[in-house]
Amino acid sequence: MNTSSTQSILKTYLTACVQVEQEFDDLPLELLQGHGAPIIERVSLPQRAGRLVHQGVQYQHLFDGDGMISRFHFQDGQVYYRNRYVRTQEFVREEEARKMLYRSFGTNIPGGWAKNFLRTRFKNAANTSVVYHGNKLLALWEGGLPHKIDPQTLDTQGRYHYDGKLRNPASWLERMITPELAFSAHPKIHPQSGELFNFGTQAGRHPKLVHYRVKADGEAEVPTFTPMPYLSFVHDFVLTTPNQYRIFFLTPVSFDIFKTFFGIKTPVESIRARKGENTQIQVMNDRQSFSLDSDYCYIFHFANGYEKNDREIVIDALRMEDFS
Repeated sequence: MNTSSTQSILKTYLTACVQVEQEFDDLPLELLQGHGAPIIERVSLPQRAGRLVHQGVQYQHLFDGDGMISRFHFQDGQVYYRNRYVRTQEFVREEEARKMLYRSFGTNIPGGWAKNFLRTRFKNAANTSVVYHGNKLLALWEGGLPHKIDPQTLDTQGRYHYDGKLRNPASWLERMITPELAFSAHPKIHPQSGELFNFGTQAGRHPKLVHYRVKADGEAEVPTFTPMPYLSFVHDFVLTTPNQYRIFFLTPVSFDIFKTFFGIKTPVESIRARKGENTQIQVMNDRQSFSLDSDYCYIFHFANGYEKNDREIVIDALRMEDFS
């Protein structure tokens, strides 16, 4: 795919996401080309940002758009479409107020730093991905709690904290900076055990990586914490089989929590690359944990990871030499 094709696809995607106003209830879609799928019944649930302009404010980053789930129901050669915005607390309050009330990953409230000073309750956009596990459909956003969704109607059933397991147990100051534990939008389900593994990051004087483990039936264990050298921008991780190694690349690309905390910058504007420092690779499973050092780099997503033998793990990723 050449550059012009990529730009054309991106432009089409952004145009479609600028401001989706209408929600449909099982709308039959017109077949424009080809033949109806010979599938008796199947459901697909993609998620994306539904609008990048809200209450007259243009979001400054793709990660800020309000989350919208689409349901494509394939049945007897026909496709039916349903969509719903994830009605988070912040979404509902802004709809009622008819103005922007919360900061986002890349967008501050209009009015300068004074309007954003000490505003640490960021908007949970619930816009990144969905996962179905333990008979629950969850809409995910890596900066906060997941939201439970009815898989049939797509109605939002509220924040989901696994019976309190995702409540922040830290000091009052750290709870002020991070009101709720983050639950990444890229969990992994182990193919043999059916367990879900995930992570989050906890800001504060001593940043931590938070580790989650949820049984196949949906019961979560108490999270565990490991220290990070700084609040690294960790977006994804690797899970292997059969030994359940969880591998995290803590790259020297981090957030400046103080500039964000005081409203001077948005989180994405505060990101800085420490080019003279190494990447720390954390490897752990139920029997052991250790760290390795590697050269400076940044990794956003991983394509694959597997155990080649008892002593080697192979990881496929887009390794960037610079972050910009």
